Amino acid sequence: MFTQTSILKIFNFYPIRLLKYQIEKRNYCVKLLLSRFQIFIEPNWKQALMMHQTIIQFKKQVEVLKYDCYNHLLKSLLLAVICNNVLDLLAKEDKITNTAKKNMARMMIKNRMKFPSPVLTKFKNFLNHSVEDSRYEQKSINKLDILFSPLFKEKQKNDVDKQIKLLNNRKYPSDQLQIKLKQLIFQIANTLEPIKVIFLSLIIKLIVFFCDYSQQTSNHLQNLLTVG
Repeated sequence: MFTQTSILKIFNFYPIRLLKYQIEKRNYCVKLLLSRFQIFIEPNWKQALMMHQTIIQFKKQVEVLKYDCYNHLLKSLLLAVICNNVLDLLAKEDKITNTAKKNMARMMIKNRMKFPSPVLTKFKNFLNHSVEDSRYEQKSINKLDILFSPLFKEKQKNDVDKQIKLLNNRKYPSDQLQIKLKQLIFQIANTLEPIKVIFLSLIIKLIVFFCDYSQQTSNHLQNLLTVG
């Protein structure tokens, strides 16, 4: 008779755990960057440099987890459709941490551009909503490892599905906040230096990138939920 431990060994549950840890590390990078964005607005460049170094260290930890996960996936007995979803998630997670480290934080520190005061309120609203998106995604990720547990029950499946739907429902409000912010920038563009308009557009684009990947992560979780 199989025990819970032996069943987990047969289906090689370990790569899923590694994936969960990797996403948690990535989420920490994104939340750190977005939730403490105020240091770029004030600005406090000393704290910004410290935060950038923290993100770099977490990126190194993510790299170790990524290769460990790849190696275990090659030896695992997970279904091909599960492996494909996990591999796709790994590739996306890698891109997110790279964006947080190289694009967002480094660009902010390198340019040391001040945010124009007329856009601050709408920008902060958009930013806060994005931070919340990251938190909602984390709640879904926290339940990732139970998808392949032998004790996985319908109630747990419904809980995971509920978290994913909550995240998906945030897409429209996020888009509306983004549109309002872009409209405001367009309205005041003549009063700003062209470089500042480009800078603001790039920052918004990067934040949208994080939000979109949160949505894509939820879609992959839904696929895993279907086959799990």
